[in-house]
Amino acid sequence: MSIRITEWAAGAVIARAKEAALDGVEEWAKGEVLSEMKRQCPVAPVNGGTMRNSLGTERDDARGVIVLGGGGPAESYIYRQHQDASLNHTTGKSHFITDPVEQLAPNAAKYVEKHLRKT
Repeated sequence: MSIRITEWAAGAVIARAKEAALDGVEEWAKGEVLSEMKRQCPVAPVNGGTMRNSLGTERDDARGVIVLGGGGPAESYIYRQHQDASLNHTTGKSHFITDPVEQLAPNAAKYVEKHLRKT
């Protein structure tokens, strides 16, 4: 093409769409998923406990992901409680981080859509 009338910055549009999608996933994770993670978290008092209180989300823009999990003083305990399905959980259950993500995954789309509409 020898005459350029206009250029479309597809890269900028795609980058903004990815950012909006990540914003939507982050809102979904901090709302629905984190609430359900805490509900399913085993052996923690209903309104507290080191393990339950350490559960959260982190945004990693460099990788384009939202990380869900827990840490701090309860990190190794969380890992064992989450992974070991043979433990007797009187409250909550194992896989209390991954199960809510899988169960609530269909709902993420409405959050992504909301953020894409804002762009």
